[in-house]
Amino acid sequence: MSVFFKNRVDDAHGGVLIAISNEFICTQEPQLESDGEMVWVKLQLVGSKSLYICAYYRPHVGDAASLEFLSQSMEKICNQRNNHVWIVGDFNFPGWDWTDPQHPVLKPSCTYPGLHRQFVDLLGDHNMTQIVDKPTRHSNTLDLVLMSNESCVNCVRTLPPIGDHDLVFVEADLRPRKHKAKPRKVFLYKRSNWEKFRDEMSDFKTHFIELANSDIKVDELYNLFTSKLTACVDKYVPSKTTNDRKHLPYITPDLKRLMRKRDRYYRKTMGQNTPERKDRLNQFKKDINKKMKDCYWSYIESVVLDIDVDDSKQGKCCNKQGTKKFWSFLKSLKSERIGVEHLKSDGVLVSESKDKANLLNQQFQSVFTTEPSDDPLPDMGPSTCPSMPDIIIDEDGVKKLLMNLNPHKASGPDHVHAYVLKELSDIISPILQIIFQKSLDSGTVPEPWKGANIAPIYKKGDRYKVENYRPISLTSICCKLMEHIIASTMMSHFDTNDVLYDMQHGFRQGRSCETQLLSLVDDLAANRNNGIQTDMVLMDFAKAFDKVPHRRLIHKLEHYGVRGKPLAWIQAFLTGRTQRVVLEGECSDSVPVPYGVPQGTVLGPILFLAYINDLPNHAAHAKVRLFADDCILQMAVREPQDCVNLQHDIDNICSWEKTWLMQFNPSKCEVMSIPASKTPICYDYILHDTIMNKVSKAKYLGLTISANLSWNCHVDNVSAKPNRTLGMLRRSLWIASVEAKGRAYMALVRPSLEYASSVWDPHTADQVSRVEAVQRRAARYVCNNYKRTASVTAMITDLEWQPLSYRRKTARLTTMFKILHNTISVPHTSSLVPAARCSRRTNHAFKLQTIACKTNYNRLSFFPRTIQEWNELEPSVAEAESLSQFKAELGRASLH
Repeated sequence: MSVFFKNRVDDAHGGVLIAISNEFICTQEPQLESDGEMVWVKLQLVGSKSLYICAYYRPHVGDAASLEFLSQSMEKICNQRNNHVWIVGDFNFPGWDWTDPQHPVLKPSCTYPGLHRQFVDLLGDHNMTQIVDKPTRHSNTLDLVLMSNESCVNCVRTLPPIGDHDLVFVEADLRPRKHKAKPRKVFLYKRSNWEKFRDEMSDFKTHFIELANSDIKVDELYNLFTSKLTACVDKYVPSKTTNDRKHLPYITPDLKRLMRKRDRYYRKTMGQNTPERKDRLNQFKKDINKKMKDCYWSYIESVVLDIDVDDSKQGKCCNKQGTKKFWSFLKSLKSERIGVEHLKSDGVLVSESKDKANLLNQQFQSVFTTEPSDDPLPDMGPSTCPSMPDIIIDEDGVKKLLMNLNPHKASGPDHVHAYVLKELSDIISPILQIIFQKSLDSGTVPEPWKGANIAPIYKKGDRYKVENYRPISLTSICCKLMEHIIASTMMSHFDTNDVLYDMQHGFRQGRSCETQLLSLVDDLAANRNNGIQTDMVLMDFAKAFDKVPHRRLIHKLEHYGVRGKPLAWIQAFLTGRTQRVVLEGECSDSVPVPYGVPQGTVLGPILFLAYINDLPNHAAHAKVRLFADDCILQMAVREPQDCVNLQHDIDNICSWEKTWLMQFNPSKCEVMSIPASKTPICYDYILHDTIMNKVSKAKYLGLTISANLSWNCHVDNVSAKPNRTLGMLRRSLWIASVEAKGRAYMALVRPSLEYASSVWDPHTADQVSRVEAVQRRAARYVCNNYKRTASVTAMITDLEWQPLSYRRKTARLTTMFKILHNTISVPHTSSLVPAARCSRRTNHAFKLQTIACKTNYNRLSFFPRTIQEWNELEPSVAEAESLSQFKAELGRASLH
């Protein structure tokens, strides 16, 4: 055992220690240490990056000096970019709640909040992640583990203490298991002989149309089409077989030429051991290394510059292919895991790919709901919805769908690739139009459309547990086109007849997370402004999409006017479905999918919306908000009876849940009260005989909403993730190009800072500065200037970056323009009243009446705040005829 320690200078009983097995080669690294209590050790690992471990102790919660020493040490280790870094010890930050290590929450009782935030910022600056999520001393998490690559962690545990602190146990793989990929056939579509391909498919089309006029079944028609298409792909599209050789795209012809020259010289001088030969080979090595380094970073720079950022979309990346390449590069640097680790089943470790695939498929199948076939269907009363009109599938419409396909999308179980469908859209569209119409008219669905290939994706928790993986389905592309036709017709029917619940904002045009949050937060602020308490119950469905029973779903669709051929087609689409897990080149056995709305399909979300559409009808008193399967019951509480009424609504929704065979998860359902006085009305709400957990803050659709309506917690969260991303860029992307690093920041960091910013736009100087601090750190990174005396404001000016506060104001005004022009739906139009008196000489035609507010919470919420700024706009801006014109005029106005 090798032991490394550092004693406390002023106390013989203190210090830190690292003990390492003699199996490892390890050395102490005193140059990384600073004056604090810490010791650094380097482990040299065969076939892997080196591991730097630091044991650290911070004696007191208010000890700023120890935190500064840690910062200095982390600056030194930052240069070790290509190695693993772990920092462990007692950090003494009891003010952080680490229940969700990705989003730590500052406790209300926190002392020294500035030091606590400084610590979290330090983690972000250096791309370090804290992974301990359990208390280690009483109710506080004091003992932390910081890692530069948290994806290597298998599990984290706390063990019984030796002294007064629990022990922290971490199991991690520094060398991710590389699953040997099975050789597979890859088609090179860009080298295809499309001319001959078109000619043969044109001849087939003529024959197919003649055959379709007979009584041939749709299954046979589709199999005939796919067989011909597959044969033509094999014939006219060249292919290659993948191998295990790592492809290095930055190896240029010049570099290969230099390598060949080195190899020729080596072969020519074999057997000679002269100093001249040694010097020449060393020179070759230096030249090749320098050339390879230049080529590598030149390639990386081109990848980053391939990310197109549209500033009008607030930094959102437009070039998805470029972003995918960039993230692939970053994952390779971070040694991200690919695939599924060994799994445990009944205490037995499962490592074979086939066995793991079957184990995961059994887990995914186990969540389905059982619906008795003889169970009478619930009575929904007489239907008031007219029947949905018949669907006539048009050839031009099919061609348009084919033209809009993403050629890089993966194919489904039928192996029909989007690249071929898009390239031959003019020839294939009449064939698919016949198949689609015949399928709809006959109420039958081809068997290949009912299968799904499942890709398991790790969520969180222990990696060896099957329940910590979620399924992603890949289905037939042709079936998705047919679903798109059915779904668009259904949605048009629902919108025309006002079928869907108005406050359902999921999967609907003109509605989004932002519109739902705008309405919710404005309601909460208005109630508090009027001295009214608001109680919110956040309901969580357990495996919502997988538990939808088919008979009841068909019954509801018929009630909502989906009848005749479309209903028969949907019933056939849901019946007889199968799925299999595809993992590491192996496939599990196919299993039936008897229940549930198929995820990964176009039609699935709309079917789910229809299924839970009547849930709000069972809440007689509370306001119900839905976003897909996220449900909130919101109640204005003026007296204790209102709490009783809310409990009745919860009981009624539980009755709906049992009737329609859905299931809420009581452990994940929460209650939050937004009080309006110092003596709030308290009530214990019960779900399934369990008192629901009361919280002072809750995360909903990506926003952390606090009971005091302050955005402090959300600002902490919203700056933490971009800080980590920025720290990752700093460690991984150290190219010299200012433009490339700026592009990476705008595409990968800034969007996280601006998600739904029109809802939470902060107003306090502290909150504004904490968000701006991320951009200021980014400016230092982009300009590669970390001098304390350097002006960050000057850097931001040189980079021509707008302040984030200005961008948030622009986002709010843009959202207001969309609301007034009905391009988005926010059900709070009662706040938007035209001004009673409007002078055309000094005001614009869209001036609105301001909202009187008693509290800052309401005055600084979206509608009161934005209306006032909207009224101050120039007429040329507010009266713009289009969104693009509005943004252009708003930008010009800001320059003057």
